[in-house]
Amino acid sequence: MSKINKNIAMVAYTTLSTDSRVIREALAAKEAGFSIDIYTLKEGRGFFLDGINIFCLKRKQYKGKNKFKFVLSYLSFFFYLFIYFTKSPRKYKIIHVNNMPNFLVFSCIVPKLFGTKIILDIHDLMPEVFAAKFNISLDHFLIKLLYIEERISANFVNELISTNSFHTKRFIQNGIKKNRFTEVVNAADPGIFKPIEKRDFSSKDIIAIFPTTIAKHLGIDILVNAAQKIKDRNVKVTFRIFGNGEYRNEIITKVNKMKLNDYIEFSKGFISPSELSRELDKSHIGIIPWPKNVSTNYQMPNKIHEYFIKHLCVVASDVKILKEYFSNCICFFEAGDADSLADKIVFLLKNREEMKRLADQGYAFYEKNKWSIYKEKYIDLLDSLI
Repeated sequence: MSKINKNIAMVAYTTLSTDSRVIREALAAKEAGFSIDIYTLKEGRGFFLDGINIFCLKRKQYKGKNKFKFVLSYLSFFFYLFIYFTKSPRKYKIIHVNNMPNFLVFSCIVPKLFGTKIILDIHDLMPEVFAAKFNISLDHFLIKLLYIEERISANFVNELISTNSFHTKRFIQNGIKKNRFTEVVNAADPGIFKPIEKRDFSSKDIIAIFPTTIAKHLGIDILVNAAQKIKDRNVKVTFRIFGNGEYRNEIITKVNKMKLNDYIEFSKGFISPSELSRELDKSHIGIIPWPKNVSTNYQMPNKIHEYFIKHLCVVASDVKILKEYFSNCICFFEAGDADSLADKIVFLLKNREEMKRLADQGYAFYEKNKWSIYKEKYIDLLDSLI
């Protein structure tokens, strides 16, 4: 009797050490008895996952604003994958491709002809993300091309993974036709983010945390301007920002000019999920200051589930998806309005019981939506493809 092929290749154009979703799914598959190889990008420091092979393209993730360089970076990763998978078309039973971009699935075209099953895991909606990033309309011809790219890519693969029901509905509207959409929510992994059942909000020194890609379109200016308004009211809170991105130097210069160094602290760059877990342990408030646009109305922030599992009080902009999912466990402010964000934080600092109530509600959401639930759905999907 021939041995069952349980080899899986995971593809991710990402800085792997900071991508908790890819790490979470890889570890879940390994635990279920699959053999995992991850194909990803180079990063500044070595990163290892026990029992998992990691192969890195000698190129870092491009995070700038040049459209041509974005495409070039994606294409170089695509051809690296295409050459490797074409040389060994029968090696993997499953190839799990994480977007962005979606068209990476076509690097697996030869293995698919030999029977390999292809999964596309859509973390982010490329048309909406790029429309927001480059400040162009959804009717722009480039964005229309991205809708086509998404539809063709998704219809090419055997299975599609969605991160939430909002995305699933959007996929159907875009003409993506599948017998099933497997929804694997970005729930925090308690193996990395140890749950905190109770948190003391009576401390004099309150820390608000924001782990992020430092990009203008993700609302970092709104947070900085809110910090200025809070300082003007002579109310003390420390904002700690963890991340990196094309807007980092500019925003640090702005903070220095506004003399907000005693209110805002920056990490040296991205930190690993385990490091982030330790920083969340020290915090009290989790911030999501996103502006309201075509991208954020559909985009589910990974960090919100990490805030919940750590029993933080969450303050977030009132974008559509968050209002629909978390109406009773987030302190919402008016998206894009620094005054509104400052008002909400000052209110919470003066009303610690409300901070505790919201944190308790968030933790209750975590308990009903644990990673174990979605981990089982993911493994069931893999087993169905063997």
